[in-house]
Amino acid sequence: MGAREVVLILQIGSLGDTVVSMPCYREIARRHPGSDRHLITNYPIGSKMVPAEAVLAPAGLITGTIEYPMPLRGVDKMIALRRRIMALESTVLYYLLPEVRLANLVRHYAFFKLCGIPRIRGMPWSRGARYPREVVPGLLWESEASRLLRTIGAAAGPPSDADRDLVLSEEERAKADAVLQALDRARGFLAISVGGKIPINNWGDDNWIALLKALSRSRPSLGAVFVGSADERSRNDLLAAHWEGPSLNTCGQLAPRETAAVIARANAFVGHDTGTLHLAAAVDTPVVGIFSARNEPGKWFSDRTRDVFFYNRVPCAGCQLVQVEQCRHDLICMTSHDPAAIVAAIQRMVPEGDSEHD
Repeated sequence: MGAREVVLILQIGSLGDTVVSMPCYREIARRHPGSDRHLITNYPIGSKMVPAEAVLAPAGLITGTIEYPMPLRGVDKMIALRRRIMALESTVLYYLLPEVRLANLVRHYAFFKLCGIPRIRGMPWSRGARYPREVVPGLLWESEASRLLRTIGAAAGPPSDADRDLVLSEEERAKADAVLQALDRARGFLAISVGGKIPINNWGDDNWIALLKALSRSRPSLGAVFVGSADERSRNDLLAAHWEGPSLNTCGQLAPRETAAVIARANAFVGHDTGTLHLAAAVDTPVVGIFSARNEPGKWFSDRTRDVFFYNRVPCAGCQLVQVEQCRHDLICMTSHDPAAIVAAIQRMVPEGDSEHD
């Protein structure tokens, strides 16, 4: 019996990048049944970063990881990484980076060729492969999930729900159920995420307070479960005080997949463009997303028709800015979101008296 095929996958990014690209990992697994699949990725630095292995390995999508030092500079680092890669004797690498600079593509391609990998799939050499396609001219663009599938030669169009599935374990679901016992007075609940690692995506406390007050008054028996990272806990405590019904703050208390199991029990998810939003889509929970215009509309949407996304296409859309102080337009794409309109969307998505989402 011959040695198992070794497949390499290059992806560097955050929780959202990992969850959105899960359909690609499933496509790769179908193409290479019985293979060992090793992810080359950055290791987390900071409280908001989640190791991709923690999301992918329990779903059986990767065998192990290889650290890609950030930044990859210096001869010693390059030689060490090359040795690790060559030791695996892989014949194929899948490239899942959202590249926009041709120089980076050339550098990566040359490096992995020097590592002895004969086949490299998914390199977005053309501009059309690097950027999302327009789906509705001027209004909606292809999702990143669809673009990545296209670059590796998969069938065009949005991924299936089955390919998004996190395959949550009974232990992860049981942990979620145990945590949610503290919300026993509620008739259903919303999962709410007010944070994220990109400051310019933040809607602001005043807007969130207006939403929480109005929504909890209109749905007094509905609960609110706040999800996010440990450094967001204090902020969520302050905001939760404005929810007039039962509430629970889980920020920093659960692993990402356990958080997904909590969200899976929610009637709906409400939050910024961040990793927890993509977890909600992966566990089939309805989503209300509040987006800045730093990316084109649609790029980080879920591809699901029942989800609702608030996006204001201002003249400076697509700016790719990260910090609020970089914006010269008073963050108009976020500040112009009307809390009342978002409350109304949630009310339509979660009719009064609805039972727990299953």
